[in-house]
Parts: sequence; C-alpha cells; structure tokens
Amino acid sequence: MSKTVIRELVTGYVENLKERVCYIVNELYKCSNSSNCESMAYKELINLLRDEGFNITEIPDIKNAFIAKYGDSSPNIGYVCEYDAVDGQGYINGHNIQCAMNALGAIGLKEP
Repeated sequence: MSKTVIRELVTGYVENLKERVCYIVNELYKCSNSSNCESMAYKELINLLRDEGFNITEIPDIKNAFIAKYGDSSPNIGYVCEYDAVDGQGYINGHNIQCAMNALGAIGLKEP
C-alpha cells in the first residue's frame, strides 16, 4: 500500500471522530475547577480510547493517570497526554486541545 493511500485511510478514519474530539476539547475548555477538569479529561480520554479498542491500565498511585495500549507488535509508540488545568482558571494552557489531539494521533496510528 502506498503512503498516499495509507494517509487517506488514516485521514478518513480520524475525520469520523472529529465531532467527538471537538466535543471533548470544548467541554474541557468550559471547565474551570482544575480537579474536576482533570477527572473529566481522564474519563473522556479513556472512554474514547477504549471505544477504539485500546486496553487501559489505570495507575493507582497517580490520580487520573493511565496507560493505553493497542496490540502487541513493535515498534511501540508513546504519546503523552497532558491534561492538567490551572486552578480556578481551567484550561488556559491549551492542554484541553493537546490531550485530545494526542489521543487522536494514537488512534490514527492504529489504522489501517
């Protein structure tokens, strides 16, 4: 399969998730309490990734931390999804966008 065909397949696949990812970005942006924002981001991201076939491992010693894994083959590629918010101000740092885009990048790489 050519690079162009693969790119079109991946683009089409992630385009189908556009509304859901935009919803996550916008809902997180509206949030102002950092503790609630981070919990909301955590829940939204793991639900999105689970729905896309990722296995989620929660990190018990770190609040709102997880590892999402898809498949068992190599190479292994890691994305860091920062979704910390500024206390009392919410996502003024753009992490509402960064975390959603990194999750979407991971989803895109699992296709085709």
